[in-house]
Amino acid sequence: MVVLTVILIAFFLVNTHVSAIETSSVKSSTASAVKEKQEIKDKLQNTKAKREEFLQKKETIQDAKKKAIVERIDLKIANINKKRTDQMTEHLKKMLTILGKLQDRGIDTAAAQTAITAAQTAVNSQAAKEYVLTLSTENKLKADVGGTVKQLEQDLKTVNKLVIAAKQSIADAIKNAK
Repeated sequence: MVVLTVILIAFFLVNTHVSAIETSSVKSSTASAVKEKQEIKDKLQNTKAKREEFLQKKETIQDAKKKAIVERIDLKIANINKKRTDQMTEHLKKMLTILGKLQDRGIDTAAAQTAITAAQTAVNSQAAKEYVLTLSTENKLKADVGGTVKQLEQDLKTVNKLVIAAKQSIADAIKNAK
């Protein structure tokens, strides 16, 4: 009888301890999710503020030709980013199907999987970016717009290098299989 009581008490203490650990891990994961959600909200608000500032600055441009060019470039930047990230996503999907076929044959594809995951994460974050032109004065429009375009080009090149590295890792896995 005493042994049964001791076992029940020990079981209760272990379950209480496990519950406390599970509760603390759930709280920490919930806290990190809330923090991540807040960061996304902050970025969205920051982007909205920049967009409003851009629209106000755009209205101050006197030359109608320059104004039309700035509007067109703003739209093109968003379209280019979307188009390029969509293309990269399609390439990564094709790579994943090839990777699946390699895995079906029993080929080690851990390195390729890691490279594809890293590239997909980079493509997703690039697709989420919004490029807003920062305009200072009408005389400096070329430099202002050029800086934003250059930033877009650099970001796309960086992400493209990761996609190329993923492609190369699949090629290496195929070579190692032979």
